[in-house]
Amino acid sequence: MRKPVQIATGLLLLLAGGVVAWWLLSAVAQYVLGLDKALAPAVIGGFVTVALAIFAFWRDRAKSRAEAHRENKIEVYSIFYDIIFKLLEMQKSDESYNIENDPEFQKKWFQMTRGVLFYGSPEVVDAFSKFKVSDGSAGDPLAAMRNIGRILLAMRKDIGLSNWGLNELSIHQIYVNDDVRKIGKG
Repeated sequence: MRKPVQIATGLLLLLAGGVVAWWLLSAVAQYVLGLDKALAPAVIGGFVTVALAIFAFWRDRAKSRAEAHRENKIEVYSIFYDIIFKLLEMQKSDESYNIENDPEFQKKWFQMTRGVLFYGSPEVVDAFSKFKVSDGSAGDPLAAMRNIGRILLAMRKDIGLSNWGLNELSIHQIYVNDDVRKIGKG
């Protein structure tokens, strides 16, 4: 019951906003057309200048908002990298390592999860949640690597790095000695 009322209210507000915008544009057009021909270019130039100043302010604010949390994001995302590389280090050294019984791992995991929820972009949160619910038993031996790759790519994008030429598998190639694309193909 509440949803149709919200839709109707939204449509009504949109219609009212459109009418007000049309009225304002008509009034401005009549004002500009009624001006002396020598004065009209100056008024149009003034409108364009104000519009550009508002646009520049809006873009600058959006950029500064994105930069405000960049350091915190890097700190949180570094925890994920630390966890991944710790697991790789343990695997290469053939040490027996049970992450479920490691209090340090648990602490870092929860700290990272909290940071991702607080600072992560929607793409990072989505990739992280898909990783947590995936069971890896879908017949794809690379499923876990693909999910981790999606997280890594989303984190890189979120802090402003380019992912050009990378995909969820190729990003792992930097620390995997074998060809990542051939892993699991027998």
